Amino acid sequence: MTVTITQTGIPSRSKMAGPCWIRIGATYASTTAREIDAVPGDIITAEGKLHVRRASGRSEELRETWQLRVTGSPADTAELTVTPYGQTVTAVVTGAVLVP
Repeated sequence: MTVTITQTGIPSRSKMAGPCWIRIGATYASTTAREIDAVPGDIITAEGKLHVRRASGRSEELRETWQLRVTGSPADTAELTVTPYGQTVTAVVTGAVLVP
């Protein structure tokens, strides 16, 4: 079965966004769909990071972690979002659902 991850929201660099990403394992979300091989029923972990540099010189980093259950069905999707301080990085995962 294949799970895909696609980045849909990208922070504004003009608003002091630094490095940002959402990934599953070693596969980082991109604006084109990237595939991950998985078995239905598997639990996979997604991670997200957004680094914000402040005008004051301070910088802050937010990390998020999500657990997903692989279904393999293209109808099943999960939206993953990291949103600190007015910045957003978002990815859509197809073929998996969030574990409550």
